[in-house]
Amino acid sequence: MSGKVRVAALAIATIDGMMENNYARALRMAEISLKHQPDLILLPECFAAGFCADELAPYAEGPNSPYQIAFRQFSEKTGCIIVLGYVAKVDGQLRNSIIVYDRGEIIGRQDKIRFTPLEITGEPARDEMRLFVPGQKIEIFHSHVGRFAVFICFDGTHGDHWAEAVPQVDFILCSWNCDNDPAHHPIQKSRRLGVPTAWADRTGLVYSRDDYLPNLGSAGLVDATGHVIARSAPGVEQIVVGDLTW
Repeated sequence: MSGKVRVAALAIATIDGMMENNYARALRMAEISLKHQPDLILLPECFAAGFCADELAPYAEGPNSPYQIAFRQFSEKTGCIIVLGYVAKVDGQLRNSIIVYDRGEIIGRQDKIRFTPLEITGEPARDEMRLFVPGQKIEIFHSHVGRFAVFICFDGTHGDHWAEAVPQVDFILCSWNCDNDPAHHPIQKSRRLGVPTAWADRTGLVYSRDDYLPNLGSAGLVDATGHVIARSAPGVEQIVVGDLTW
């Protein structure tokens, strides 16, 4: 069955740990994106808290946090799907998660499954094996605009996740919080597997224990042939809008 979804992917500039300011900025960017009439707004992986401390429990949220409520109400009011990355507290455990609101209803949560090894990040402040409990499976979200999966950062680099999800979905979303531009991963895998994809990474400043460093993320959309529909330059805050079709 053919279809189309208009995605607003937010490359948002945040500073790790400044929860109130970061969420206010994200909500304002979501409001600005409405002039493009998106069906879905994609935000980066845990963009508000980031990896801002050796213990992230003070930054963890449940579905009734004021920030979650604000985005849920925004989804209900506008009819947009919101894909929101955050630090989740589930049964007393912390998870690196995204939650999906469809017209104000929670249609599911994806927990990050694979954590980026320290030998890749080189950054003790981003030791996810210590900070989080991993998820168990790739979730398929059934929304009013189509079926999709969401890969959180390092999960989106693994071909087995893509191969598992692609036969079940209309499009793929990738939510990142890495210190470089991840665009080549969705571009290459969309081309190889024939699936349209949107991604969003954050920009701004990331905590590294010794300093705050620039985050050179991007946001964009790619069609099922690997052609880039629209994208931002690395490190530039931008609302990137385009249509994914299948």
